[in-house]
Amino acid sequence: MKAAEFAARRGVDQVKEYRAAKVDALCLFLRRGEFEVLVLDRAKAEFVRAVTVKTRRDLLEAESVVM
Repeated sequence: MKAAEFAARRGVDQVKEYRAAKVDALCLFLRRGEFEVLVLDRAKAEFVRAVTVKTRRDLLEAESVVM
């Protein structure tokens, strides 16, 4: 849910997931219900997938079309 809120604030419709080894992580943030890892070298992070973010408006519009 936090990723969706962040994406909505930034005006984007997808969030990308990456994977990195622990040894390549500079720090880990566990606050406000968020789980973030900071990796300085992009080459050390492997792309996993892109997740499309659905806003509440998207969900309400989809519901109204079905009804």
